[in-house]
Amino acid sequence: MESIEIIVSDPSITEMDQQAVFQLTKELDKRWNQRDPSAFANLFEEDADFRFYKGAWVKGKDAIKTFWGGEVFPGMPASVKHLILVKRVRFVSPELAIGDGVLRFIDLSEGQEQIQAEREGTLIAIIKNGRWCISAVRLV
Repeated sequence: MESIEIIVSDPSITEMDQQAVFQLTKELDKRWNQRDPSAFANLFEEDADFRFYKGAWVKGKDAIKTFWGGEVFPGMPASVKHLILVKRVRFVSPELAIGDGVLRFIDLSEGQEQIQAEREGTLIAIIKNGRWCISAVRLV
């Protein structure tokens, strides 16, 4: 297993903050794999956005819910799973973290794991209303 580089710029950033940001990625995987657009979108702040490697740009929590509920989840085979591999997290401030890693789509059909697609990406997490949430995602 590869190690995760964690950069903390402020001593007030706690282990709890670090775990909360990692938990966001676990929850993103879980909710994507459940194909629940409402639960998925609830991880994002109201003004969040998600930009895809091909240029599509989904802006706002409601648009994220609508897009995943109408465009992504309905056509996605149940055997395909979402897995985020975190490589680096930099806490810019006690309220802002930037995470870099790899997103994998894994097909579990036929009794084995096959990587269907893989993209590098960046996730911006912020504290809003007392909780860590996703402000932006960029896939390249």
